Amino acid sequence: MVSRPNERRSGRKILLVIAVVAVVIGAVFGYVIGLVAPGVFGQIELAGTTLFSPTPSGFATYGALATAAALGVLFALVHVVSRFDTDAR
Repeated sequence: MVSRPNERRSGRKILLVIAVVAVVIGAVFGYVIGLVAPGVFGQIELAGTTLFSPTPSGFATYGALATAAALGVLFALVHVVSRFDTDAR
């Protein structure tokens, strides 16, 4: 695909693609960890409630959700800070 000099790409779309790729990578790493090290890790708990069991699908879900939550917080902070930028368009 040839890009045109006058064509502008939206920064939001680029960040969305990067975020989706990162979440997929987090899920894949979680799945691989669940396959390679079954039984090494205990259940993932929050306030005494079991959230995820130590299975490949459980770790994949945890990896995807943890990555999405971390990126969501970072993107929200950038959004809030950008409101105070006087040079922003």
